[in-house]
Amino acid sequence: MVLNYQLTNNEKESDNRSASHPNKGKYDGINPTRSTTDILFFILIIALWVCMTGVGSQASVNGKIVHILGPIDSQGRTCGYSDGVIHYKYFYTVLTNGLGTCIESCPQFDSSTTSSNPSDYICLSTDDTIPTNDVDKQVYIETFCFTNGEYDITSNCGCNLIRSTESQFRRCRFTDSEVRSYYSTQNKLDYLQSFMADIITARLVIFVFGFLLALTLSFIITLILRYEILGEFFLWTSIVLVLLLFLQLIVMAYSTSINWQDQHPRNHSSTAINALRAFAIIMVIVSFLYVCCMIFLRKAISISIKTISLAARCIDDMPLIVLTPLIQVIGFVLFMVPLVYYCLYLASDGIFIDHYIDGDYVGKTYHLNPGVGQRLWFMFFCVLWTGNFIAAFGFLVIAISSAGWYFTVPNERANKFNSLTLSKSYWEVLRYHSGTAAFGSLLIALIQLPRYVAMYIQKHSKTLGANPVLKYVLYATICLLRCLESCMKFIAKNAYIQTAIHSTSFIFAAKDAFFLIARNIFQIGAVAVISGIALIILKVFVCVTVTTFAYFYMNAQYANSLHDLVAPTFLVLVISWMTVTMFTDVFQCTIDTIIQCYLTDLENNDGVKAVYADTNMKDFLDKHGKLNKNQIPTDVATNLPTNDPKPTDDSTGLDQVAVKTI
Repeated sequence: MVLNYQLTNNEKESDNRSASHPNKGKYDGINPTRSTTDILFFILIIALWVCMTGVGSQASVNGKIVHILGPIDSQGRTCGYSDGVIHYKYFYTVLTNGLGTCIESCPQFDSSTTSSNPSDYICLSTDDTIPTNDVDKQVYIETFCFTNGEYDITSNCGCNLIRSTESQFRRCRFTDSEVRSYYSTQNKLDYLQSFMADIITARLVIFVFGFLLALTLSFIITLILRYEILGEFFLWTSIVLVLLLFLQLIVMAYSTSINWQDQHPRNHSSTAINALRAFAIIMVIVSFLYVCCMIFLRKAISISIKTISLAARCIDDMPLIVLTPLIQVIGFVLFMVPLVYYCLYLASDGIFIDHYIDGDYVGKTYHLNPGVGQRLWFMFFCVLWTGNFIAAFGFLVIAISSAGWYFTVPNERANKFNSLTLSKSYWEVLRYHSGTAAFGSLLIALIQLPRYVAMYIQKHSKTLGANPVLKYVLYATICLLRCLESCMKFIAKNAYIQTAIHSTSFIFAAKDAFFLIARNIFQIGAVAVISGIALIILKVFVCVTVTTFAYFYMNAQYANSLHDLVAPTFLVLVISWMTVTMFTDVFQCTIDTIIQCYLTDLENNDGVKAVYADTNMKDFLDKHGKLNKNQIPTDVATNLPTNDPKPTDDSTGLDQVAVKTI
């Protein structure tokens, strides 16, 4: 049966999204007219912050931070704050399990281990078995605290010999490391103390090498990548290095299996030898497929090289764009300061309850009041949503800056774009697209929260060990939610780019991004893989270089001033990794934006040429990268718009469309 039908304009626009962007032909490149998108969700996140402030304000009335920050004695009193111990600000450990009492000041001398004089001891005030008068207390000490005529640390009799100590966070820490090793709460501070001392000593070197040198090297590599021939050498070298790594694994696995087989007597089972050989065979197959993929995607790889070169030039024209993640960090810290303040008050909204073990009183334990746990989870959700919102905000700033840079005549980019251009991008995101950032970040947070709840249950539930089915179901749920979170982040990232280009709301932007990627899956896939490999190599190169230089410098200049080089060298590695990651995240965002801008540019010109690509890229794409109907799936190519407009009925808002056969 043949049926004629008509579509409304909205239906036709939705259908055409699968063939080309619905805004094709409405404007040239980036949308010149910004409109507010998803404002409702920006209002919602503001409401969330208001609720967070209300919950925190209420907690500040009921909670007492000193309960969780100050040292607490065996009676549950906070030294220096609670009634009865206001003038006793310091905590002295009595039992090896960490239980102790509040005192006026930390002792600076050692009493004799053979003395039984009560004045040489500090005892728990909660132990009713300890006499109060000095004569009976001396007898008690000699009876329960001595072994072979000397004080025995392991007796845990309720009294501890006065020893030389030093104050750390108002806790009296024994200066004798041998004595300190008996106490669970004190022997953990040794390495931490030397770690912090080394960091303070080498703080300037850590900052110069970990941050400044890492950032400088990143800029130098950007300058190198802006030249296509050097970028091409860098990327193809990275591809070859990956292949060489595969080959090295094959040789190592096979040679090791031969060595294991030739051992007499054998130290490894036949199963282990065969498993190693199977691994080598699998790696041969993987290497072969890898080579085939690289050959098949060589044209797409060439496009990715051009894209990376464009991204490097974009960053070079707006160098301060790399500081966008730093601004995000500052924003997140400003958010976390009051939130941590609120959470401390929430966590201190509780009471102390007597704790007994086998009928013996051992002190007091702290218990939260009803409802505090739920409010802490609410605060955690605030962290998730706000953290994702700040990340989305920064991503949109970079995307708008990069899209505006691409859709500018190449010869005019250097004059029109500089670091000051970023201020306009910040304003456009704040004024028009904060709602879109809030919408995408909310979807991610709603997936993250149940994943963290499942992880919390997995870690603290006592019934999982007895129920293996529930245990594996929980593992599968966590994995599923993690995959869903990764998919949502991918969708949101590409939706933000479409919003930056076309000023569309999140839902339509996500749909447009999906169809754009579907139409150009190989080009976008190749750019993602190759640029990802290139950026990983960049990160490893910078971190290894910076850390190596820092190690040799500190070994030459600070060898006699540091306990060891491990702590400062490790911190240089961490800071350099964070610094170069901040840089590469901007690079990756710029790359992702430019490839979508290029494909949008190409589609706006019917797949013939990308008008805003520079001359070298145009020549390359005109020869190798034209998007024509032979390169597109048939069901998509048949829907591509032609240059001949179809007649429309303006009075009814309907278009005559194709005839379907049912």
